[in-house]
Order: sequence, then C-alpha cells, then structure tokens
Amino acid sequence: MRHCVNRRRAARQKGETAFAREPRSEVAPGPEDELSACGYIRDLLPALKPEYGEIIRRVDLEETSRQRVAAELGLTSNNVGVRLHRARRALRHEIEHRRKEFHDSANLT
Repeated sequence: MRHCVNRRRAARQKGETAFAREPRSEVAPGPEDELSACGYIRDLLPALKPEYGEIIRRVDLEETSRQRVAAELGLTSNNVGVRLHRARRALRHEIEHRRKEFHDSANLT
C-alpha cells in the first residue's frame, strides 16, 4: 500500500513540475475566455454518449457535487467518479479529433 501511495505522489509531483515548465501566456484568461470554453464544451456534449454528456454538464459545467449527482441518478459516489473519468476521457478524445480535423482542413487551403 505504501508503495502505491509513494508512486502516486511521485507521479503527481512529476506532472506538476512538467506543467510548471510549460510556457505561459502573458495575459491570464478572463471571464470571456472561460465562457467561451464552457460554450465550446457544451457544444461538444451531444457528440458523447448521453450519460457522459450529462455527467460532464452536471458536475463540470453546473458545478453540482458528485454526491448530489449520485443521489439524483441513483448511483454511488464512486460510480459517478468512474463515469466522470470516462466522460472526460471521451471529451478529450473528441476535442483532439476535431482539432486534428480543423488542422488538416486548414492545411488543404
């Protein structure tokens, strides 16, 4: 058990170090940027499985607690966490797919 905790801690710290080395924009994102990002994500939700779109909408966009979502959907809190993880992975895949399509179409013109 201790080995798992130590590996997890080391991986998290390594990720934080890599993130700290990434170049950052001079200007911090403002409220307009956040609204734009939320709108973009909301537009992608129909491309996901309905249960994935719903869980992202409720937890990430509406900021409903996982416990409340679990109670309302008749799920365990752990199951909500698993579904949320899978939904975010599917969303990330959809974003990458669309980014690639956009990049490919931009290179054709």
